[in-house]
Amino acid sequence: MCLMKYLFLMSPRSTNITFQEIAHKTKQDIGQVEFLLLKAMSLRIIDGVIDQIAGCISITWVHARILNRKDIASLSSKVCNWEDELDEMLKSVGMTVQSMHST
Repeated sequence: MCLMKYLFLMSPRSTNITFQEIAHKTKQDIGQVEFLLLKAMSLRIIDGVIDQIAGCISITWVHARILNRKDIASLSSKVCNWEDELDEMLKSVGMTVQSMHST
């Protein structure tokens, strides 16, 4: 559960996580992290790609769970940030299209 909560609260841009970071956040021995990840993947709590050589995982999906008020506020903040990023991207695309039409 600790792993799932940590992954849920992460930024969507930070999908690569080291085993060391997971060990620290979950208070597990570094040697147990890979087993923890494999178990979470087999239970379909998370999905991702484990890189044993680099000692990290690239998370692609985290199972939805019941949210408390703090989690909802965090999710709301992420959606607002995403909306701002989309607005900036749309402005940039609009400027590019205008410059293409004017030449």
